[in-house]
Amino acid sequence: MKYELSPTFKVTRLDEKSRVLVHAGTGDARVHLALEGPESQPLVQWLLGQHTARADDALATDAAATLGMNLEDARELVAHLVDNGVLTSSTSVDTARRHIEVWGQYGWRDAADFHLATTGLRFIPDQVDGLSYEDYFSRMVDDTESAGEQPHPAISVEGPRVTSPDECTSTTSLAETLTRSKPINRFVGDPVALAEFLSPLREAFGVQRTVGGLLGPHHLRSYPSGGARHPFEAYVVSKGLADLPQGVYYFDPITNELVVRGTPGDAAQIDTACFGKGGIVSADAVIVLTCRWLRHSWKYRYARSYRMLMLEVGHIVQAVHLAMRSHDVGVYHCPSINDLLLRQILTLGDDCAEGPVYALGLGHEGVR
Repeated sequence: MKYELSPTFKVTRLDEKSRVLVHAGTGDARVHLALEGPESQPLVQWLLGQHTARADDALATDAAATLGMNLEDARELVAHLVDNGVLTSSTSVDTARRHIEVWGQYGWRDAADFHLATTGLRFIPDQVDGLSYEDYFSRMVDDTESAGEQPHPAISVEGPRVTSPDECTSTTSLAETLTRSKPINRFVGDPVALAEFLSPLREAFGVQRTVGGLLGPHHLRSYPSGGARHPFEAYVVSKGLADLPQGVYYFDPITNELVVRGTPGDAAQIDTACFGKGGIVSADAVIVLTCRWLRHSWKYRYARSYRMLMLEVGHIVQAVHLAMRSHDVGVYHCPSINDLLLRQILTLGDDCAEGPVYALGLGHEGVR
């Protein structure tokens, strides 16, 4: 059988112990090998050149000559790399490469890497290495060296607070709300008022109550969240309403108030940040959803959990959409966002700490 470098091969320069890490394989068969010592760099360089299928004996001979090893050690090295999926059969390489090429034709090259790397990964079962689910996570809470302290379930944002003296209560049935929920491209009606959209935002996104749990206090809301981690935040960008001046506001899900951002970016750039989409340009206010990634990944420490976050965005968007429509506020859905510009508008720093994922335009009389 002939072998070559796995298409899912990745290199991480250094880990916390200054080792070179290599990754290969897919799903539960994905491996992470740590390389240390002066021979690690030449080995990585040699691996990156293995794009021609060769028999294991030929690979061992080449490795011995290139890396200055004796032939027996080189054979053991090649066998180890084959066993761990770093070097893989030409048949499986051809299959993976074909899938990557097909997805790449449609602009999904990076998505193909993620899909291949996470397909087949298991979620945490009720028994982990003989430990109960409860004991497993209890140990995780006590272990602050691996991933640090557990992120707090909510953030604290200082600043003047805005609320509406009026509470809008909807009497619209679910059937009527669903009937109203047609897709739109832009708004042509009168401006929305703060009370009109703040009440349904509270209903959809606000914390209903805080309860105790295995990992401490956590929130319950109207939509499902993996492990009740609720890593998403909501910001309101007002274009200048009669009762909400132009600016950027954080929605506090606990108090259900809007908090004025101390040094906001330019709210007028929101249209540009959403690539001039008609439902944003014609909106009176825009809700921007962001994710505080570590609040989720601290508990779910495997790559496939990123998919859980994308599913949760859908739950949130639908909850907000239905709540708004029940109050006769229109919603335009906009996944087309300029991450960098939105971060500037919201004054967010590290995108891997908190990053924007979705925007929702609000207005009246949405039309196609």
